[in-house]
Amino acid sequence: MAGRIAACLGEHSDLRLEHGALIFPMPVECYDQMMDGKSLPRGACYNGLRGAMEVDPVPNGRYHDPRATTVFNLLQGLRRASGARAYVGATAPLEGTASDRRHPDAQLFVSPAKLAALRTASRPAPIPDLVVEIDTTPLSRERERVRLAAYGRLGVPEVWVWRRTGGTEAEPKGRATLLVAVADGYESVETSMIVPGLAPLDLEELLRDPDDLARDEQSELLAQRLAPAFARRWAATPT
Repeated sequence: MAGRIAACLGEHSDLRLEHGALIFPMPVECYDQMMDGKSLPRGACYNGLRGAMEVDPVPNGRYHDPRATTVFNLLQGLRRASGARAYVGATAPLEGTASDRRHPDAQLFVSPAKLAALRTASRPAPIPDLVVEIDTTPLSRERERVRLAAYGRLGVPEVWVWRRTGGTEAEPKGRATLLVAVADGYESVETSMIVPGLAPLDLEELLRDPDDLARDEQSELLAQRLAPAFARRWAATPT
């Protein structure tokens, strides 16, 4: 595997920087070899339209990773508290017909057809009903637009974004945005379509706490509050 990856990289070495990201043209097959061989650099994704691996600057793990875990725990808590059939994933790649490869911080599958498709373990896997990004592109709004465009091509119905706006690495301030797919991209909404009752302020209040354990406790309380509406929303979906 390592030899095939090295040979592939050697053939496609037009490396450059663009909007703070590393752009590395290569076939998607090369990217998939690196992905399956666990050789991808952190922050990597694949832009199918451009035929390139793109590596964004990754935020400091101490404030990024625990907050990504908090949202993952929120979705897991919501699944448990509501009793709804759902699956919560982390950084498993999204794979689409446009050759895009994206690795969100959290993802939720709740529609019956997608849950059924997960049981086949085939590639490409179904596209999640919801993905979450925690401060993935703090250095460039252009890179954020590129990422959202890729999610649009993949057909992701809803995206939650939490962006750092100030504070310190230990106690960052941030702003949450809930985005739903429309004909020409995404539009911001005041409440989630996938998780009824959840508003941007809920995520902001949850993620601003510097205490990892306190955030975990708050995520459970928020999940319990949202669970009844979530259960009603998805219990009415035909199986």
